[in-house]
Amino acid sequence: MIRSFLPIDLFVIVTQNGLLSDVASTKENVGSSEAAILPSMARLLIRSMNLRDRRHTWVKMNGLDFRGLAAVRSRAHLCTWEVEHLVLKNCDTDCAASLLERLSLTGGELGIERIFLRLPADDSLLDAACNAGFSPYLREDLYYCSNEDSGAGFVDDGPTLLRRRRWEDEYGLFDLYRKTVPASIQRVEGLTYKDWKVNRERGLGSEWVFEKGGQISAWFNMRRKRQHGQLDILTLPEEEMEQIVDNGLRLLEGCRTRACLLPSHQARVSSLLQSYGFSVLGSYEVLSKEPVYRKKLPCLIPASA
Repeated sequence: MIRSFLPIDLFVIVTQNGLLSDVASTKENVGSSEAAILPSMARLLIRSMNLRDRRHTWVKMNGLDFRGLAAVRSRAHLCTWEVEHLVLKNCDTDCAASLLERLSLTGGELGIERIFLRLPADDSLLDAACNAGFSPYLREDLYYCSNEDSGAGFVDDGPTLLRRRRWEDEYGLFDLYRKTVPASIQRVEGLTYKDWKVNRERGLGSEWVFEKGGQISAWFNMRRKRQHGQLDILTLPEEEMEQIVDNGLRLLEGCRTRACLLPSHQARVSSLLQSYGFSVLGSYEVLSKEPVYRKKLPCLIPASA
């Protein structure tokens, strides 16, 4: 049985004694340990108090036995979802497929245009996701570095070449996206400015750009949490790339650990990160699905005589 998440489910989850794993990842929690499940479920509990949000979390039970949970959240727009949590007991692939099918069905009923899902690249659940109608379209590598692993130093000690992103940079960022992202990915994430805006992932935190000659050549999205820093990078393959990446990494100065989730098509950036002591901690597949929209037809009844 699959139903909406209830407050009592949190108590059931607490009693599972480490049998659960959250296999879905969003950009800000990639690489998180299983110990993060309970705080995540506590946040879901708070959200469940809102009847609207409760519809976005599903639990599968086998009698009184908890089998799994799936939760979605909106991306940049309410018409696009991403799977925020896919919590399974003993990595139950059948349960995963059932939950993904259920959330897709609900998404279609609500008019959701696309659903995204990020899974570890070597996970057996990829087949279950494909059986539920999801298709992989993007591979990402998680690069990680600690202070002890740091390799080369910064290129120079000159001033930063970056500035804070402004609202009027939107079209410039879309132009950068069109020039750097392969067409196969653009067909999923958006070929037009409108679709790109709708399907964008939530930002990590502060955003920075490198502008040259009136055009944006690089974009960075970063956040700091305690002593950990995370960075997103999108940059053109130009002569200044080494200096641009160098400036981007300076945004994380002072962090004891640093991470960067990098699409596999950015090979040049990958080489630069490795020269700074980064190594691949894990790989991920990003999948998507367009739910079937079920249009509600008017219910007609015979007119009374």
